[in-house]
Amino acid sequence: MSLKSIGFSIVVMLCLSIFLACTKWKDTQNPSDPRLTQKYCNDPFAVNYNWGFPGLPDNSTCIFPSDLYTGTYLFHDSIYSIANVLVDTNQILLRIYKKSLDKVAICGFYNAADSLYITVLKNGNGSIDSLQNMPGQNLPSALDTINGSCYKYVIDTLRLKINWKINSDTGTYFHKGTAIKQ
Repeated sequence: MSLKSIGFSIVVMLCLSIFLACTKWKDTQNPSDPRLTQKYCNDPFAVNYNWGFPGLPDNSTCIFPSDLYTGTYLFHDSIYSIANVLVDTNQILLRIYKKSLDKVAICGFYNAADSLYITVLKNGNGSIDSLQNMPGQNLPSALDTINGSCYKYVIDTLRLKINWKINSDTGTYFHKGTAIKQ
């Protein structure tokens, strides 16, 4: 083969490849994906943010942290002393109300009229809000304060784990247990 025929072959292959590369691709049929019809929550503050993606964004499907907590619960309370000795057990009916997307009020722990205010997160954790930079909220007695945390299972919507500490003039007590949704 001569040098001219090799050069000619390269030029022909180059022109052919440019021609084929520049032709527009045409789909044979429209792709249909059934996942694109389901709705999903597109609010980053929601617990179920992007669950069900891809699909159609629909924020009416959103579940916020306070929605997980809302309801009536029967709290099986075990009260421990500072020395971790069981002092008493109680069953208390707690009513939890939504205050905002990430805040709830728990009524019934101390009495039916007073509320504890809890800040809740997307992962189910909740903590008692501090009051005026003090370590906890005041209870009806001016000498008592409460602080602590609770945990709401995202998958198991019936259980709420509670771990609260009460400081009072009579000592420090821990309230631990599980609240079951009624």
